[in-house]
Amino acid sequence: MCIFFLLFLASKLNAFNLYIPYVQKEEQGFIFLVGYKNFPLQEVILSLKEQKEEVLLILEANLYERRFLLPDLSVKKLVYFKKVYFNPEDNAYRVDTEKTTLTFNSAEDATLFLVRSESYYFPFSELLHERHFVLFKATLTYKTHLNPKLRYTSKLNTYIKNAEAIYKFSKD
Repeated sequence: MCIFFLLFLASKLNAFNLYIPYVQKEEQGFIFLVGYKNFPLQEVILSLKEQKEEVLLILEANLYERRFLLPDLSVKKLVYFKKVYFNPEDNAYRVDTEKTTLTFNSAEDATLFLVRSESYYFPFSELLHERHFVLFKATLTYKTHLNPKLRYTSKLNTYIKNAEAIYKFSKD
């Protein structure tokens, strides 16, 4: 029993994670810097190179208001995405975001763009105070013939990795 608990803790330490290192207040909203820890970089690169399967990273931000003795009230929700795939017409890798499409020559460069920390603007212009918080959810989806130990299998495996982070507003 103790061994299973230790294995569970070790798996949580090396799991895909989301963190918010910096927040800047603007006139009409906030800028959040969002980063990823323990991103499965090697698995995603091999998925793009070998199987030419698309990789999808979705970031959701939900603004909630905490209420006493009631469920938290969802005030606003924003969704951002990055999709990486191989385009055989260009013989290049493409990254689609909600704003633009970028082209890269290698799977490594496209994946590094996917994983890099990025600033997101959230137009939360409501009067925010310590009762409000933002729940960030990141979902990474990719397909590969590799198992978790990076060994080839005949079956195409779909991996969905989730991460969450909460930013609580203070009185400032």
